[in-house]
Amino acid sequence: MSEPVSAVDPASLGEYLQSQGWHTEGTYRGANVWRIESAGRLLVPDRLEFDDDSELIGEAIRRLATYEERLPRDVVRDIADPMVDAQYYRTHPDAPAGMIPLPSGLRAVQGVHDLLAVAARTEHDGPRLLFEGRRATAVDAFLHRVLLGAATAGSYVLTARVPVQVPRQPELDFGEGVQGAARLEDLPGRAVVSRLHQGVRAVQMAARQMVGDGRMDAFYEGVQEGVSANLCRALADLGGVRRNQRFEIGFTWARGLHGQEVAEPVSFTPSMVVVLENAGQELEHLAKSGQGRITGQVENLYLSPGEQPRIKVVGDLVYESGSHLPRRSLWVTVSMEQYDQAYDAQRQGWLVDVEGRLRTTQRRLEMHPSRFEVHRRHPFGG
Repeated sequence: MSEPVSAVDPASLGEYLQSQGWHTEGTYRGANVWRIESAGRLLVPDRLEFDDDSELIGEAIRRLATYEERLPRDVVRDIADPMVDAQYYRTHPDAPAGMIPLPSGLRAVQGVHDLLAVAARTEHDGPRLLFEGRRATAVDAFLHRVLLGAATAGSYVLTARVPVQVPRQPELDFGEGVQGAARLEDLPGRAVVSRLHQGVRAVQMAARQMVGDGRMDAFYEGVQEGVSANLCRALADLGGVRRNQRFEIGFTWARGLHGQEVAEPVSFTPSMVVVLENAGQELEHLAKSGQGRITGQVENLYLSPGEQPRIKVVGDLVYESGSHLPRRSLWVTVSMEQYDQAYDAQRQGWLVDVEGRLRTTQRRLEMHPSRFEVHRRHPFGG
């Protein structure tokens, strides 16, 4: 391994194993026995006292790297640096082990860049359905601190390493003097990576729902969790040029900064990747569209003190460009009079026809109606 084992001491290795969910179960010949699930056991000495202790450390790292499906050098780096959050982007191209077709490789690298960029923009600007325009200086400064590692053998894996501490002084001059330095403090690495993890998990759940029952609810309603058109498109880039190859994203949290539990890898199947591409386009169009119309049934009603009444309508959505989206569900803000009408419509199974302005909040995509009608008939003419 290119990273020397001497960079790893037994205490740091033990802390790393514990942070990844390993646990001790006694000792064997003076070494601690570490175990996780079905990965077998690792022997780690308490200290480097005997001649073969370094060999035990080296063997533990090699077996640990095999279990994590990474290179030993990358494991050593993570153990030696406790203040880095790392992500592992594992793609599965149709190519020899450790290689990827050039166009897919370019898209994968661009996808990693865009994922971290949109997570940083979400942390800096707040959740949005679509991020447009120039990025803030603080976002660019964050991206310059991220280190992208070389791909590993096996499936094609890219590693991104994010320092969890922000440097006190900016390493790059972005032309904003003291103000620019202050803005760098707004984007600590852990906050951005946490945003990324939350958003990727939310998109995974939304894509799974879309594959299962064809509904886009979770995409429309997941803005607060980090769902955006930009995030969907960036994830789709990890699925290759044709956007049809599975991939996984693993998260390793800096053990020197507490507050995060061990995270399971977030996986996307080929059918989910196809959904991501289409969802990204749809969310962008809806975010840019000023007007829309939805005709369908009232699925849900929401009434809470201090908040404007809302109803959820499930049906056919037509937005400004004339595009028709079947089986969509949309929250509509209404007056109390319209709420009462919607209540009757839901109870009777009548259709509602709503037209108005499409608007994205930090929570969801919703409609503010300029026209609200109840058709006293059922969807199939009953």
